[in-house]
Amino acid sequence: HHVGDFTITGDADDPAGLSFTTRAGFPIKPGPTFTTPAGPQPPPDPQPPPAPPYRGPTGDTLDLRWVGFHEPREPAYA
Repeated sequence: HHVGDFTITGDADDPAGLSFTTRAGFPIKPGPTFTTPAGPQPPPDPQPPPAPPYRGPTGDTLDLRWVGFHEPREPAYA
């Protein structure tokens, strides 16, 4: 704030009365909030039982112990 990277305007006595903007005037919105779960958490489930191998149309098998599936990521730009 003191070096001019963002601006604060509004009424500080009103919890919803402040506005934050970037140096270029774009609004800065609040990010996600996280809460700690209340009470003790159950222990994690043990390892699931192994799934039967996949049988392809030609009789080939896919052993799921050797395969990992991951969410796609955004491509990296150089």
